[in-house]
Amino acid sequence: MKKKDRGGRKSPFTVEQKAEALAMIERGDLTAGQVAASLGVTTRCLRRWRDQLEADEDAKPLSAAERQKLRRLERKVKDLELQLALQKKLRALSRRRQP
Repeated sequence: MKKKDRGGRKSPFTVEQKAEALAMIERGDLTAGQVAASLGVTTRCLRRWRDQLEADEDAKPLSAAERQKLRRLERKVKDLELQLALQKKLRALSRRRQP
């Protein structure tokens, strides 16, 4: 099956339309196949819509304290990466100096 190339274009369906289509399936008004056929999409596309809507619902903005902690942890990771790189270079130098 050949994948359609949308050329970077946005979906012709709004978030509200996607949510309504998924709600019809959840309520049992129509099957996933019926909804997909009526919209001209695949059932796989409907599953992607569902997964994306669930991910969007689960995503919430970070609090100020969480953002501060994230920045602190990112700095710590960067420092540790630098330390590791330095240790690797020092080991390589010490191996070259040994007879």
